[in-house]
Amino acid sequence: MPRYNNEVWVIPVLSDSPHGLVKSIDFSAALAVEGVVGSMTSADVADNWWGLIAHDEEIMASEAVYAGQVVGAIACSDYDAGRRAAGMVRVEMEAREHQLHFSDVVERNDPGDEIGKRCTVVKKSTGSLSASAIWKDS
Repeated sequence: MPRYNNEVWVIPVLSDSPHGLVKSIDFSAALAVEGVVGSMTSADVADNWWGLIAHDEEIMASEAVYAGQVVGAIACSDYDAGRRAAGMVRVEMEAREHQLHFSDVVERNDPGDEIGKRCTVVKKSTGSLSASAIWKDS
């Protein structure tokens, strides 16, 4: 595929925390890498929500995150430099208790968990991993 003038690569910065809240993101070391032209976070995305059925997932995490979730991005004129720069970004996280059962997340009603804000458990099976929930009207 041909390259365009002034084309940049956008490399995601991923969370490595199993569950936490983003406290700060420091791009300073990454921005010093030759070829890096900018950075972005959820604050830079006008409509930060997406989803196939309901727009209920953030494109870039603004608060609560899981491992592998996009928390920011690096714009760079060179792919390899962008990958190096993305690895230099420092994301400060506040660790949160992780939940392994869907109904526990909903019942906890943690304001840092989007699913807890949007669902209500209506039936929970004991001794298994099944639960039923309904979406709250938003």
